[in-house]
Amino acid sequence: MANDLYRQYRETAVTQADPIKLVEMLYEGAIKFMRMGQKAIADGDPETAHNNILRAYAIVAELMATLDFDEGGEIATRLEQCYDYTLHLLKEANIKKDGELLDQAVQMIEPLLASWKTAFKNGVPGSAADDGMDEEHPDEAKAEQQQTERPKRDHKPLDLVG
Repeated sequence: MANDLYRQYRETAVTQADPIKLVEMLYEGAIKFMRMGQKAIADGDPETAHNNILRAYAIVAELMATLDFDEGGEIATRLEQCYDYTLHLLKEANIKKDGELLDQAVQMIEPLLASWKTAFKNGVPGSAADDGMDEEHPDEAKAEQQQTERPKRDHKPLDLVG
């Protein structure tokens, strides 16, 4: 029963999270499952290692699938390259059951998580924390802000971080 309540809580947290927080949660989940895969390899448990590596793989694949190249430009292209290489490392780690390859994959994702947290530590640029309002023309600034706000995700995220 406690497991069911925790699962419900996590599902709600994921489905209600704003896109900024959701990306952070996905990065954290990928790292968590990579570390769990490393531990399972070290413990000689290939099945658990396989399952955790697959979960990490699915998270990184989800991050890659949701890149917006129109809005993200060069950054999205660079992230795609990072994600692609991370997926390669995860495949190889799973085939070889190699904890060092998982460590390399973690080293690809951890700086992205740190950068993400730094970029959005004061809220989303243009949001209430940094509303970017033009004090002389607040109505114009507010209208411009509303046009550039990103919509919420319209699909349910994969249950990968629980």
